[in-house]
Amino acid sequence: RIANSPISLTTGSNYGNYDMTGGTWISNATGTDGADVTLSTAANKNWWTGTAGWTIGAPGSETSPWVWDSANSRPKLWFEP
Repeated sequence: RIANSPISLTTGSNYGNYDMTGGTWISNATGTDGADVTLSTAANKNWWTGTAGWTIGAPGSETSPWVWDSANSRPKLWFEP
């Protein structure tokens, strides 16, 4: 349900799929369920780099291993196919 910001390993900056079924969620970025995010919002690079606080780097970067996968509208590790 949640994807934690790589900047912090605490229960802050957590987000979960708004349309996820199978439970009752309390939308709260600092809570155990995370704040709600829609799939259309999560498909936007600016959401990941802004709200979620991720750093999208250049391919081959060991310090910032995430790159933007335009074909699938999501971040991925630079070494993923």
